[in-house]
Amino acid sequence: MSKLVEVMQVVIDDIPEQARFSTADAEVIIQHKDYLLGLEDALVQGFYDTLFAFDRTRDVFHEGERPARENSLAKWWQRTVQGPFDEGYWAWQTYVGLLHIKRGVSNPMMISMWSWVLDLLSSRIEEADWPSAEKNALNGAFQRMAAMTEALIGDSVFRFYLQGLMEATGFNQKLLDRMVQNEIDQMLEANAQYRLEH
Repeated sequence: MSKLVEVMQVVIDDIPEQARFSTADAEVIIQHKDYLLGLEDALVQGFYDTLFAFDRTRDVFHEGERPARENSLAKWWQRTVQGPFDEGYWAWQTYVGLLHIKRGVSNPMMISMWSWVLDLLSSRIEEADWPSAEKNALNGAFQRMAAMTEALIGDSVFRFYLQGLMEATGFNQKLLDRMVQNEIDQMLEANAQYRLEH
């Protein structure tokens, strides 16, 4: 098993089963794929307009690369609304964590853009001529997908960054854990004024 698939599985195993993206979620998305594929242009255009309108996110990109990145997002959207949601799909989302480390994409950037995607989808789903229960099921499916993808990308960023640090320094996990725990204890003590009292 590759390190990437191992990390993917560890992250998924930490998500309560009732909160995970499910087979039913996959089915409701695939049932609406034709409608969802029709949102591709608005999603891709709006996504990159948002990123390029903000200095910090615009700086992640190289000059002239926007068309290639738009193409990548379009391919992701096509696969996302047509499935399958198999190990390869979730490993692909975990792989994005590696790309984010290389490109300097922070978790706040990633999480906020997922929120942007969910806002767009929610407004477009609300416009559709479907029963409320159908709209709720589709919105819920995308919310669980977003949570799972954010967990995979965000945690893989942490785990792969840590792995790179350990390999570069020769530290082992136990030593690094102990060093971090000592630093965290000191930070907690120094910031005790923010502790919630029960």
